[in-house]
Amino acid sequence: MLLDDDPVQSPLANQIISEGAFVPPTVLLETAWLLGSRYGFERQAVAAYLQALIDMPSISIANYETTQWALKRLSERGDVGDLLHLVASEGASEFVTFDRSLVRDAAPDCPIAIRILG
Repeated sequence: MLLDDDPVQSPLANQIISEGAFVPPTVLLETAWLLGSRYGFERQAVAAYLQALIDMPSISIANYETTQWALKRLSERGDVGDLLHLVASEGASEFVTFDRSLVRDAAPDCPIAIRILG
């Protein structure tokens, strides 16, 4: 739907979207990976496409503000999976990881505290 690249699937996806749809973080993650790996888009383009998707009036998502934060970070640095894990952890007291680079990639305004193990 975002790329309008399939003559059969694109109209069907557009119809569903026009009726209203909830997009879970896992779909954003899969879409980001597809845009990057199959279509070769750079991180800025991936972030822009995902932002356009979540900004559609007929789309609803959980954690809109923190998802926006993650997409802004994605356009600059960081791994889309890691950033969306942080978004999905909204409401938790902290996010625990072994990934030291996540603190750097999520800084300075990460919506959740990150605790590094090890």
